[in-house]
Amino acid sequence: MRIMVVDDDPFVLAVTQAALARLPGATVQGFGDGIAAVAAAPGFKPDAVVLDLAMGDMGGPATWRRLNEVTSNACTSSS
Repeated sequence: MRIMVVDDDPFVLAVTQAALARLPGATVQGFGDGIAAVAAAPGFKPDAVVLDLAMGDMGGPATWRRLNEVTSNACTSSS
């Protein structure tokens, strides 16, 4: 399972990535902003996305919309 974590708080990003990486079969990629996540999504093809709703550059809802435009298989959860 490919999991994308998007959060502009470095501590939350690191802790979330570390926790999810412990799941059997999980490949986790973290991004500090929505712009980077959207750019990487077509190549990474996430199965799930853990997304911060209140980010500075591109907010969570805007990031979610863009992720769904560039990859159709992501199942998004907010944090």
